[in-house]
Amino acid sequence: MITTRIQIESYLAEYVRGKYYDETVGTVRFPSSSDIYVTVYDLMEKRPVNCPADRGNLEFMLPDRREANFAGGKSPEQFNYISVRGTAILEKRLRALMWAELHELMDENKHLHG
Repeated sequence: MITTRIQIESYLAEYVRGKYYDETVGTVRFPSSSDIYVTVYDLMEKRPVNCPADRGNLEFMLPDRREANFAGGKSPEQFNYISVRGTAILEKRLRALMWAELHELMDENKHLHG
């Protein structure tokens, strides 16, 4: 299990931990069927030589698609870096997911409970 950290808005980090925290691995793990999993996989890069250790308020497990019979997938041991640009993309996707879930809940409450 390889993890990385990114710095995002604190309310988003709390939302993600509440929704995706996996007690069996002790960190956030995105389901392989989710769009976020695929987005993280696409954003994984080789760590630059002069890059400092990861710091941030959200730690999560990197996807390993080799386990799911995807031949030649990115190895999290080598591709374990999310760039500043990648972090911004991921933060935008997580924010959209949170607002969509909130909107669905509010819509359901409005129509079922008046």
